[in-house]
Amino acid sequence: MNPEAEAVLQEILKIEVDNLNEDQVKFLRARQGYLKKAQLEEYDSVINPKVKETKPPKTETVNKNAKPQTTN
Repeated sequence: MNPEAEAVLQEILKIEVDNLNEDQVKFLRARQGYLKKAQLEEYDSVINPKVKETKPPKTETVNKNAKPQTTN
């Protein structure tokens, strides 16, 4: 890694994980190969964010062959 990038990385590593901005996170992801195991663990939540599973909305299935219901 070039000296300028190394300096930027060292400055980013001084910042708490929750305070990193989007550009800093992208920088870390791009250079995660330079991080030590402890740093990878510390910054794992931003380097490898967990995708929240979202369930599709429930939809009502319509049976096209069903007879209409009548109420008396």
